[in-house]
Amino acid sequence: MNPGCNQLIERTPKNEYEFFEKNLKLVSISKNQILFDTHQLSSHIYYPVGAIVSMIADLPSGCMVETHLLGRCSMVGTYEKGIPSFYQAKVRHSGLAYRMDTPLWQKAMTECPVYAQHSRDAIHRILMQLSMSVICSKKHSIDQQLIRWILLTLDNSLSSSIAITHQELSDLLGFRREAVSLTMNKFSDMGVIEKYRGEFNVVDRAKLEMASCDCYWIGSGKIRTNRPFGT
Repeated sequence: MNPGCNQLIERTPKNEYEFFEKNLKLVSISKNQILFDTHQLSSHIYYPVGAIVSMIADLPSGCMVETHLLGRCSMVGTYEKGIPSFYQAKVRHSGLAYRMDTPLWQKAMTECPVYAQHSRDAIHRILMQLSMSVICSKKHSIDQQLIRWILLTLDNSLSSSIAITHQELSDLLGFRREAVSLTMNKFSDMGVIEKYRGEFNVVDRAKLEMASCDCYWIGSGKIRTNRPFGT
């Protein structure tokens, strides 16, 4: 495992990569671990290389919903000096991440111009995905919203296996558990996933992409090479 397994670091030129090699520490982060909480300043920036982190919006009523997820395509942390986080960063899938002290990250943003631009691009993609998440939740079926979520998870993971229960999906995305189970059973019948206890494995990503709405493609910045079923 090396820092280049994270796409942000992978795209960094050699002269800038050396800065990260010296200042990154490989750590193991566990499911349900809180990296930082709402209204808290993050002391570290994390570059996942296997782990996946959910950004959780929590309300005074106790309701908690995943607004977006981060993994190997990006970084996890508060990005403006002195500004607390407006979400909770909770590890959803255990794994490895490279960690950097926030002051060092701020130094990298001034001394590593190529990385700094890629970092700003990554933040822009996060904002785009947030926007498309709102559109998807208002305009598209649960099937398409779950497909979008699965594809984004795969993009941010090193594996085709996703460890999550139907109840956890229901809690994260705000769907009724029965609706989640019905949809996942449908995906299994279509032959795109294999279900196991507490996890599922994606066996036909191409078919999921074919059935996806445009929200996934626009939010991820990818060029669509196919059209959804029925169009």
